[in-house]
Formats: sequence, C-alpha cells, structure tokens
Amino acid sequence: MTAARRRGGIASAARRPPLPLRDPFVSALRAALFDPARCAVEPGSTVVVGLSGGADSVALAAALAVLGRRSAPGRGVVAIAVHVHHHLRGADADADCAHAEAVAAALGLDFERADIHPARERGNRAAAARRLRRGALDEIAGRRRAPAIALAHHADDQLESVVMALGRGSGLAGLGGMLPRTTVAGCGAALVRPLLRLPKTDCIEFCRRCGLGWREDASNAALDRTRVRIRRAVAPVFESLWPGAASRIAATAEIVVAASAAIERLLPKATRVADELRLDRAALRALPMPLIGMALRSAATDLDGRLADRLPAAIVERGAALVAAPRSGTRLTLARGHELIVERAAVRLRRAAAGAA
Repeated sequence: MTAARRRGGIASAARRPPLPLRDPFVSALRAALFDPARCAVEPGSTVVVGLSGGADSVALAAALAVLGRRSAPGRGVVAIAVHVHHHLRGADADADCAHAEAVAAALGLDFERADIHPARERGNRAAAARRLRRGALDEIAGRRRAPAIALAHHADDQLESVVMALGRGSGLAGLGGMLPRTTVAGCGAALVRPLLRLPKTDCIEFCRRCGLGWREDASNAALDRTRVRIRRAVAPVFESLWPGAASRIAATAEIVVAASAAIERLLPKATRVADELRLDRAALRALPMPLIGMALRSAATDLDGRLADRLPAAIVERGAALVAAPRSGTRLTLARGHELIVERAAVRLRRAAAGAA
C-alpha cells in the first residue's frame, strides 16, 4: 500500500476560507468554461466536478465555487463536488475521501461520494477504473440534471498526452491530446476540461491563495508508469528549454484538433454494412499516402472506439500501402483482431468475431 500525503491546511466547514473573488485563475477558467469552441458550458448550468482531493481538483472546485459566488444569478455555475472512492489504497483512500468532503464543506458546495470497486472487475484494472468512474459521475450528473462533468486535467497532463501520442505514432487525433469537451454515446453529460491551458503550478498557487490544502498520492511517483516517467524525465527538459512550454503545447494541441477536423471533412466517408465499414478504394487512392492512413485510422476508430489513439502507426502505414498498391484481395489484421480487407473497388474494415476483440 502506498502512502498519501497532505499539503497545506484545510479551513473548517464552519469557517469558510476568504476566497479571492477577483483572480486570474478564475478568469481563465471562466473563459474556457463558457467558450463555445472549448468547453461550451451554458451559464447558469449545474456542473458536477470530480474532486479527488489532489491540488488540481481542489483548485478546480474552488474556482467553480468562486465563479458561483461572484456571478449574477444565471451567469455562473452551480457546482456539485463528487469524490469517487476506488477502494484500492485502504486507509489512504479513506483519507482522500474525508479531505475531499472537508474541502467541499469549506467551499460551501454540495458533496456526494460514489463508491466503485475496479479490483473486482476482470481485465485491466486501470481501464475498469476509468469505465466505472465515468459511469458513477454520469449517474450523479443525470440525477442532478447536470449537463457537464468538469475534470481537472491541466496543461502538464496535456503535455504528457501529446508526448505519448508522438511516441506511439497516434496520428493527428492523438496529437490533439485530451479534448476540452468530450461527449460519449450513451452518456448524458459531457466531460469538460477547463484547465487544459493552465499549468499545475497555477493550480497549486491558487489553492494556496484560497488557504486550501490537498492530498498527494505517492503512487504518482512510481517510475514504472509511462506518464510518471514523462513527468519526471521529459517534461522538465521542455520547461528548461522553453519556460511555459506546457501551456503552449496545450494551445497547439487545440490547433491540431481544429486542423484534424477540417481535414476529416475532406476525407472519403465510410458506409456501414452489417458489422463492416466500407470505403471507396478509388477515392482513397487519389489521396496522398498520409491522408490514406488518416482515413483508415478514422474508419477504424468508428469501427471500435477503443482504437481512437492506440492503433499502431506501423499498421496504419501498412494498410495505406496495401490500399495504394495495384493488388487486390489483400488482408491486414488490425489491433484487437479487427481486419482490413482490400478489394478492387472497396476497402472493408471488419469487426473481430464476438469475444475475440
């Protein structure tokens, strides 16, 4: 079991901290939250905020609380703090939950606790935790009629996502990193990330200005995790060469997303036939090789959303080469057992047999 540490103090629920009502951190959050091109949250909405107890989520909850206090009725947001207890770290997880509840009370926010048990699930525990956590947050958002769930991912997280995408060769979609707003089929509330342009240091400094403490999970320092290795060994090099690099990379990622969407509109569209997606081969062959690959990656993601940024670059390049080549009747196995079939007039993407993916 890993230990978690607490940084700073916490104002009691009975005595709320004197929150800075005019603060650049809050102004930046407000701009991102209500920007139609970024988070697109309607003023006056109810927003569920994930509150883990770490500095990032404490800063987000505090900024949303300030926004609610300083805005005229219908111009701010009504924030509901939710802590998802994963039951993975024993007493440390219990302490995280207690701290999150104390923070919510100090900020005057409604608080809910959601319990999930990813250790009981089969398969990858991290993937199970993400799925269960999203389900728990979405259930509360639906019950509270909240159209958005605010998450505290910041510019440093975005830098890590972009570097990972570069290393995997994830294409333009991957280089866009995390999106400011994400909607998922079957989920009622959108995920919004209003802190993506702000570095972690801004979150920490805002917590200090608010007189709020936070929890730190020592497992975040485990060097066997890819993100942590990037955080410890790669991100500091970027910062030393180009101070403020994380925020600029986050802004660039938004440009990449917009450029990717513009290119996507020009690509041939796949049609669905039963469990397959089909693309016109002649239309694909008229494109430059990188755009053939982009069209194949987009279709593969439509076939199976789990391939969004995890389809190996080598497979995409091989598939594009098969499409461009004069031969027909060739096949290529994609990730998770899905198959690419190149015919004379069409390119088919076939789902793996049930239970094989």
